[in-house]
Amino acid sequence: NVTFTATSTTNSSVQDTVSTTATVNVVAQVLLDPDRNGTVTSPGTIQYTHTLLNNSNAAAYCDISGNGGAHGWTYQYSTDGTSWYASLADVYVAPNGRTATLYVRVTVPAGEPVGRVDVNTVRANCDVTTGTPDNTYEATDTATETTTVVGGELRLTKSVDKTSAFPGDTLTYT
Repeated sequence: NVTFTATSTTNSSVQDTVSTTATVNVVAQVLLDPDRNGTVTSPGTIQYTHTLLNNSNAAAYCDISGNGGAHGWTYQYSTDGTSWYASLADVYVAPNGRTATLYVRVTVPAGEPVGRVDVNTVRANCDVTTGTPDNTYEATDTATETTTVVGGELRLTKSVDKTSAFPGDTLTYT
């Protein structure tokens, strides 16, 4: 509800007031970014991070899923990086440019050939709602993850020539 009051500029005791209702239409828009590329060994695990942006003027409740795993790879989803699920339901994202961070963990089993590629399209299917019946709108977006199996495993081991040192001593790292 909005109330407008007009007051005379020559006589401040003369005024009139009118009340009306202003209705703001719901704008539903979400963005899931960025697309990701990565490499992993077999067996191995890689984790991707995405940002879900709610440009709507109402809250979004989003279901998150993907279509990867054509080669028996496992895709899991999380909002905190510690609890993992096959998909996510009702991920809340506040309106007006607020974001939620999504994590995707890809587990590749042993025996996958070098060069094998799997593409996962992560989908955010969101209900944008003012919280009242009949005021729910749909908004969706996707992000693509391309994961490639690489051969070998690089390990780095660091050592130093002294077990203790004092300020000014020279240490040689190998």
